[in-house]
Amino acid sequence: HKTWFSYQTVNSWQMDRHVYFGVGTGFEATGNSGTLLNTGNSKAALMIPLFGELRASFLSKRFSPSVSGKSGYSFYLDMPSPTLMGGGFVEGQLGLKTFIKRNSSFNFSVGYRLHCIAVPDKYASQFSDIIPGAGAPNTTAKTVEYFNFLSIHAGFCY
Repeated sequence: HKTWFSYQTVNSWQMDRHVYFGVGTGFEATGNSGTLLNTGNSKAALMIPLFGELRASFLSKRFSPSVSGKSGYSFYLDMPSPTLMGGGFVEGQLGLKTFIKRNSSFNFSVGYRLHCIAVPDKYASQFSDIIPGAGAPNTTAKTVEYFNFLSIHAGFCY
């Protein structure tokens, strides 16, 4: 089965008491269990996402429900030469914001993510565990695959 690991950081601006807008980046990896981050003959895909995020919390109390959405593009990296083209994504989340101090909080959320991967077909057979049936002989076409993910996020805001 596939595994997905992601580390992200977001720089946010507080637009009013409850609404935040930010831009972010990070590091992501996907592949078969046991091959994740193994750059030998692994079929793991390594990505650098760039995205925008809009987040809102509803209460000015210690615990507040929150909602957020993000959209962006992941630049795919292939070791040792770049063959993946990249792909866009959108994500929505529902969560809980817990204030630790007046200006810091712990955020926990779950969400849904739709992610697209585009690979030139001449390289797609290298990623057949990520994109089933990939690898047609046409060297100019792209194989596009859509992935649906349940996402779980935890982080600090300060």
